[in-house]
Amino acid sequence: MADTAKQEAKRRHGIAEINAPRILRLAVALVAVVAVAGLSAFGLLAFLGSGRDLRPMSATEAPQSAMPEPRLQIAPVQDLREFREQKHAMLSGYRWLDQRLGRVQIPIDRAMQLTAARAQAPQQAAKSARKAGQ
Repeated sequence: MADTAKQEAKRRHGIAEINAPRILRLAVALVAVVAVAGLSAFGLLAFLGSGRDLRPMSATEAPQSAMPEPRLQIAPVQDLREFREQKHAMLSGYRWLDQRLGRVQIPIDRAMQLTAARAQAPQQAAKSARKAGQ
């Protein structure tokens, strides 16, 4: 009999912990918060969108009013190609940087050859000195 009383107490203990009115109030509060957030977002979008043409604009279509600098690129592929051609011409050509000081720009390939030759010169001098010392 004592065992059945304990089992009955355990069974009722789990049911007694459920607070239905509190769960209901929480659910109503949650629904209210979601509704207020949704209505606020809708109202904000309506306010910000009023008086504006909301149709999508194509990338090549010019804006109706002049935009301040810097403006977006109209043809980014062509701009990139021109930029690369300009940089390639700069890296592969000769030109004066400062004629008064005698500074010139040489092609990058030639500059790498000259730098490699300068780096090898001390090594070759050391080899020839060792051979002469033998």
